[in-house]
Amino acid sequence: MAQGTKIAEKDVLFNSMSAMIAREYVASDTQPVFEGLYRIPVSATGNTDIDVDRNIEVVDAWCAKVGGAGAGGDTVTVQNEGNAITNAMSVNIADTAVVRAGQINDANYQIASGGTLRIAAAGADATVDCVCYVKVLFYTS
Repeated sequence: MAQGTKIAEKDVLFNSMSAMIAREYVASDTQPVFEGLYRIPVSATGNTDIDVDRNIEVVDAWCAKVGGAGAGGDTVTVQNEGNAITNAMSVNIADTAVVRAGQINDANYQIASGGTLRIAAAGADATVDCVCYVKVLFYTS
């Protein structure tokens, strides 16, 4: 993907059950929460942005290396706009290896509807070649 890529949420969101419909089936003092998983291919350095259309909380993230071993300085960070949610995950790893976020920043992990979930890729060369998975919770308020 070219630097500054924008992906429509509908292209990466597979769990489309509406929390508004589910709200009818839970007690009035609880909030329905659904798990979802974004699958985001990253080939080049730069930002890949997803405009979210509902409130989400990022609860986990990991990257699977594809296309050969990584180079020195290759990293991927999950962000809320430009604010880091995860630590910079090093993708200077062997092909097919997986790296997981070592931290989730509780000051930035919630993204309001209309906000931007960003995958920021950096590296010594222009290629990063990995598939990022970001596990989120969807909620209604």
